[in-house]
Amino acid sequence: MRKQIAAIFALLLTTGLLQVGHGAVSAMIIQYGGQLKFSATVLGLLTAAMYVGMIAGNILQRRLLPRISYIRTFAVCATITTLLSMFLPMLPDIWTWLLMRVIYGVFYSVAMVVCMDWVNSKSTQENRSRLMGTMMTVMFLAYGLSQYILLLGKNHPDKAFILATAFLLFSLVPVCLTRFPEPQAPPRAENSSISLREAYQVAPVSYIGQFGFGLATGAGWLFISYLDSLNVSSTVGATMAVVLYGSGFILQLPMGWLSDKLADRRNLIVVLAGASAALAALLFFGSYMSSGILLFLLFMFSAISNPLYSLNISYGQGFVDSGKSADYSFRLIQIYAIGALIGPPITGFLMSTIAPDALFAFIGIIFAAVTIITATNRFMPHYRPAHTEQLRPLSPLMASQAVSEEVMYSELDIGPDFSPISPQKSIMDDTAAIGPDLPDEPITAADAATMGPDFPDEATAETEIIGPASSKNKQENA
Repeated sequence: MRKQIAAIFALLLTTGLLQVGHGAVSAMIIQYGGQLKFSATVLGLLTAAMYVGMIAGNILQRRLLPRISYIRTFAVCATITTLLSMFLPMLPDIWTWLLMRVIYGVFYSVAMVVCMDWVNSKSTQENRSRLMGTMMTVMFLAYGLSQYILLLGKNHPDKAFILATAFLLFSLVPVCLTRFPEPQAPPRAENSSISLREAYQVAPVSYIGQFGFGLATGAGWLFISYLDSLNVSSTVGATMAVVLYGSGFILQLPMGWLSDKLADRRNLIVVLAGASAALAALLFFGSYMSSGILLFLLFMFSAISNPLYSLNISYGQGFVDSGKSADYSFRLIQIYAIGALIGPPITGFLMSTIAPDALFAFIGIIFAAVTIITATNRFMPHYRPAHTEQLRPLSPLMASQAVSEEVMYSELDIGPDFSPISPQKSIMDDTAAIGPDLPDEPITAADAATMGPDFPDEATAETEIIGPASSKNKQENA
């Protein structure tokens, strides 16, 4: 595993630098927008605008990756996100910022998909969760470090934006210098894309899990408003916010290791989602707890719930061929962004009409629903392991192999496992599966009628030749 992480070190470094710049820019918009006297509603719209761009980013990704390489796609998207971030302090207008944030979300999401799919394309069923967990650990640590740039933004917002964009631009260096082989670009054919409906059919657990995680994450942005209802000092409140937003990396690697050891990743998803729902139920009574207990529960909730993001992706990728891996990854990001987009308005309405504690009530209900749906799916017929494992490389240092004609598999596909057998043997096995009692004599029309509409095409053709279409046969039979 150490060799595998060393092989993708450049990609991890690129992801970390990109996330530092992205986290700083996103936080600076809230901080600098407040200094510009933007209302809370406007600041919320600016946050949601990026998710709108992430939802639309799949259109750009499907056109860039088949045309140019992964490195060039990342370079284009990272450069444009840098330019958009650089222009924000120069154009302090609400409508300009909204438009730029939508465009920013498009290019930022494509850049992240390139990194994630690059790592995923070299993973196997035995190490996929650990590699994704490593990437998520880097992202959470980088996001936490990015908040220190806000200290510079209090008095010098222009310099803070410049520093944040410097991290975005510097993320180009490691990926452009890496010798880690690129995945094979997906084809530009019409059938190379995956719709949201097809993404659901591939793995409902991953699809619903990502949507629920997006709802909970979007609602979590209102935790700052929840802190206003608590009688705690600003220092304690800031510590709680840092713990909630920055503790997600703690269990990423252990949960990834455990997931790779399990025969079915749905078991771990059920446990983590159920534990998250239980912790959210306890946090519902947070206003009656001491600061120490509340801080501990926030730490546990963040550490347990955040690995669900990488586990959902790892589980779903087991059913997708490498030719559609990038598009499937983007669909999971899209459904996550949709949840993160609609979560804050619902949560804000509940908090304003019921109580601030409704924040964790909403989050708890979401994770409870994910637990029930995943557990119900768990008792369905066991899924067939993805046939793409025959096509994926055994080591992250190996180049991608050829793409199979069969490109997607449902998690409830319970047919026999495919094996590398000869075409002649495959035909014999298919013939044997039809049944041992196939007649050797010509088949009459009466026999064909009793066999039903699923009779093989060859026999139907033979019936049309031998059947009662001839008047001479009718007379002989009579």
